[in-house]
Amino acid sequence: FVVFCAVMMLGSVEGARIVVDDSGGDWADYTTIAEAVDNAGAGDTIRIFDGTYQENNINVTGSMNLLGNGSSSTTIDGKGTANAMRVWTGTTVVSGLSFTNAKNGINISNVQSSGNVTIVNCSVYDIYDSGIFVGWSEEVNVIQNELDDIGDGIWVNRSSDIFIWNNTITN
Repeated sequence: FVVFCAVMMLGSVEGARIVVDDSGGDWADYTTIAEAVDNAGAGDTIRIFDGTYQENNINVTGSMNLLGNGSSSTTIDGKGTANAMRVWTGTTVVSGLSFTNAKNGINISNVQSSGNVTIVNCSVYDIYDSGIFVGWSEEVNVIQNELDDIGDGIWVNRSSDIFIWNNTITN
């Protein structure tokens, strides 16, 4: 329900529905998140099935929705390096995913004027730098996420119109 509300609040454009499943079932369009993101169009929704995805530097450069099956069952393992995911553009929703084993869980950088990036109901743990980093960006919402065993919780640098609400940070 919260994911639906977050997507509806942003007034996202209805695009294609893309399915990612690391086990590659008949219903899956892709087996990796990066491949789905690279091939998505503006307004597309990428639905990510349960699993642990061994990926890093997933670069979100277009407006889209990335929806996992829940942070307890859909995990992006950054393989110990770099960013698990980097968001470079606005009108993007990331929800229901876990991020682990990376330098930064989610890195939101240089999102200007077209803002409206929302990170909601995600779990970020075992990260050695920032759980969620927001730099040089505008209009970013970080809502109801859980962060544990990370270097820096939510780090905001040279950004404006950032809404951070009801997140839990433990170490």
